[in-house]
Amino acid sequence: MFDISIYATASPQKLVVGMLYSYVLYSPILMANEWKGKERFLSLGETVLANPNEKERSESVYEMLQIFEDADLWYGLCDTENAYAYNAKLGGVAFWSNGDFRYGDWYWTE
Repeated sequence: MFDISIYATASPQKLVVGMLYSYVLYSPILMANEWKGKERFLSLGETVLANPNEKERSESVYEMLQIFEDADLWYGLCDTENAYAYNAKLGGVAFWSNGDFRYGDWYWTE
């Protein structure tokens, strides 16, 4: 029903592949439908995220990124941290690496 969807997701490991894997894994639409490379992508994701050795996981990460790109699931529009808009008089606004923020830290400067 929509032409565009703005979506932000997170990666506890702070890895791009973790963000993409989480995006797919928790997307009801992507999990319910078939797309080229889906099973391989999910299989790689299970092992890549559990491997702390960057050198060992690099080939698998590259393959996952290629599958994601080839399936054309989405592409980035902007840095999501910079996509937020808020009043210039609002202080204490800071974003975590997953894009969340704490309302309790906010205050008015005037």
